[in-house]
Amino acid sequence: MIDYDAVIIGSGTAGQTAAYALKAKGMHVVVVEKSDRPGGTCSLAGCQPKKWFYEGTEVVAKSHHLDGRGLLSVPRVAWSDFQREKNSFTQTVPGGTLDGFKKAGIDFISGSAKFVDEKTLSIDDRAIAAHYFVIASGSRPMPLPIKGIEHAITSDQFLDLPSLPDRFVFIGGGFISFEFAHFAARLGNSPVRQTTILEAAPRPLGPFDSEMVSLLVAASEAEGIVVQTGVQITTIEKDANGLVVKTGEGIPYAADMVVNGAGRVYFTNSTGTEDVDLYASGDDVYIKVEDANEAGSGTLSVTLDNFLTDNGSGDTETFLVYETAVDSGVFLSSSGFTIDTVD
Repeated sequence: MIDYDAVIIGSGTAGQTAAYALKAKGMHVVVVEKSDRPGGTCSLAGCQPKKWFYEGTEVVAKSHHLDGRGLLSVPRVAWSDFQREKNSFTQTVPGGTLDGFKKAGIDFISGSAKFVDEKTLSIDDRAIAAHYFVIASGSRPMPLPIKGIEHAITSDQFLDLPSLPDRFVFIGGGFISFEFAHFAARLGNSPVRQTTILEAAPRPLGPFDSEMVSLLVAASEAEGIVVQTGVQITTIEKDANGLVVKTGEGIPYAADMVVNGAGRVYFTNSTGTEDVDLYASGDDVYIKVEDANEAGSGTLSVTLDNFLTDNGSGDTETFLVYETAVDSGVFLSSSGFTIDTVD
């Protein structure tokens, strides 16, 4: 027996977009979310909350540029005040998300989902069958194979820091590290602040225009942010003064806090397996379950017209089906898609 026309795994921006669009088509829709804070990374620990720090950083930067050129003094900032204002927004997101679903007539189930077969999910031992599935489980900080990585915090945790320590090391030279390094450098009041970005590649921000990256690195260094490339991190250790990031080059980097800013990866754990691989072959999309402990390990085949995937960014068109990692999508097919509602 089919319970729903469509099941959306994930309550973030992408999941909400899909849920509302499918509901508008007359479908019976349910959203499944494992987190106790519905709403997704973008609203709770990413794009939206970081805007408070971004705006403050921009004001400070512009004020320094105009210091002595009309401005008599540059502003003093209070990180804790930015946190308070940011939290006043994020604390409303979970309730607002659930209220929106309720008003739209979209069901919501709290729990972890895993595929039983191509038409059925198990949600904390409750079986849900549906015609269509949307995987909109979003992303998580990239796990790093570095000894002592447990001493580092994630980008999510950075945005919740009650105060800024004096010495930061950011692992990874992508846009997360650069954004947050500028927050740390510009929004702290300590005159001895030390901020370092360590990148393994020959240059940071590899996918971006090299000339623009060079200008950004120069501007960052002018703000006291040290950018090191070609660095192979071996361990992160605690010592009497805080943390030490050790490298294969033999150069240690002392820090009060180390941040994993190496990017984010597609979050498939919401399907209840250790590793779910989505890939295409011909007219089919496959879910490959790698966890040997799962009784249903193997490959489940589902046709394109009953399976939808999404990377959680909210940038996608609801009915386009494609395989994706967080930062890129491979378009598979949108032809022949039809909606068959529950009788």
